[in-house]
Amino acid sequence: WDMESGSCVSTMSLPPEVLSVISRGDGRHVVSCCGFRDDFKLRLWDLDAPRSCVREMSGHSNSVNELCMLRDGRVASVSDDSTLRVWDLGRESCVQSLSGSMMSDVCQLSTGQVVTSGHGSGGHHTVRVWDLSSGMIVKSFSPGGSNLFIARELLA
Repeated sequence: WDMESGSCVSTMSLPPEVLSVISRGDGRHVVSCCGFRDDFKLRLWDLDAPRSCVREMSGHSNSVNELCMLRDGRVASVSDDSTLRVWDLGRESCVQSLSGSMMSDVCQLSTGQVVTSGHGSGGHHTVRVWDLSSGMIVKSFSPGGSNLFIARELLA
């Protein structure tokens, strides 16, 4: 999309299993994740060659629900396998795996910390704030809602 005109400048067909797509930030690639196949991979796609997957990265063992491009160029992913994973696209590998509970949303705060939301034990909605440098949860709460928008507002 051209953000100024609001017009579509290019289209790309991706597999129907794709749940989330983010821009790599270089104008040439997007990253996608799948949820309904048995491979649960992240894929890097070349926008100049539609339907051309240039890289696959494995690590999750269940549906990958959401992706977030981190400010340092790495990608964060959350999954029903109860992990938050951080990926280095240049090294084509997972460089960090943090365990929590089933996670459906992820975003990065202005502080650099990463927020995840999902369902914890007993089905309660849980929001967690992670410090990636230590790998620790620095804050955890149940806002009573069911989407990350609530968490973004509460932590702003």
